[in-house]
Amino acid sequence: MNKLEQFIERVTKETDFTGLMTTLDQLEKPEVIPFNIPSLDRILGIGGVARGMLTEIYGNESTAKSSLCLRLVGQAQKMGIKCVYLDAEMAVGQEFAIKMGVDIKDLIVARPMNGEEAFELIEAMSDAGYGLIIVDSVSSLTPEDELEADFDQQSMALQARLMSKGMRKIVGCIMKNNTAVVFINQVRDDIGKMGFGEKTTTSGGRALRFYAALRMKMTRTGWIKEGEEKVGMSLKVVTAKNKLATPQRETNIDFYFSTGFDIDSDKLNVMLEEKQIERVGNTYFAGEIKIGNKDKTLEWIRENGK
Repeated sequence: MNKLEQFIERVTKETDFTGLMTTLDQLEKPEVIPFNIPSLDRILGIGGVARGMLTEIYGNESTAKSSLCLRLVGQAQKMGIKCVYLDAEMAVGQEFAIKMGVDIKDLIVARPMNGEEAFELIEAMSDAGYGLIIVDSVSSLTPEDELEADFDQQSMALQARLMSKGMRKIVGCIMKNNTAVVFINQVRDDIGKMGFGEKTTTSGGRALRFYAALRMKMTRTGWIKEGEEKVGMSLKVVTAKNKLATPQRETNIDFYFSTGFDIDSDKLNVMLEEKQIERVGNTYFAGEIKIGNKDKTLEWIRENGK
């Protein structure tokens, strides 16, 4: 045992310090909950969402943010992780949760009446051993003071102060309990922004963007149509911040309203990029094996468990 290790052992024995103390080379990599969307897990660098840390998924309305989080819940449940969904928007439904792979009998859904209650629930559920907590959404975490105030009463920065205090309260708790907390957030016009640069911001001030280890921005890039009917949308996901891997990476995913994310096509795109499959004209090949057109290739991927 070297002098540094002796010092760490002595400090932890002689004080009431309850945090983690070790050298950086001994610090374990965080456990990960994957989305099992190949291109998305790849751009995240570590293969998914880190446990013990905060994640923010944000974007404009109707860009499948809640659907992506429900898929994450479904994947976490397959790993035996207990999950909680804080539905502050009162919008999550059974039918679509099932389509995203969620075992609805094993998912606790809580609907906090104000922001303070939401953070108390996060702390309590983390201490109770729940490994994944989804908060949908930051915009709906209304401070209690604002709820009790009259409509004509000014309430500037109340939500920002709520988020700042809430972050400070939960960050140590979720690290200790190895809980992944994912906040869904919405984009707002930044009315004070002039000149060049980004003209939008997110709800709740700056606290979440500072505390989050991962920030993912979701944008709709187009519609998927059958004739004149819109049946889905094409999405771009960008890692705006990533403390655990290279940031500013992006991918494109198709999302269908009836079935959810197009995982098979995403797998095909990744295999094409990694040269596991090659395309010549409209025909796909796996090495020397001729597979056929795109539909046959997607069927081949499903049958071979790729």
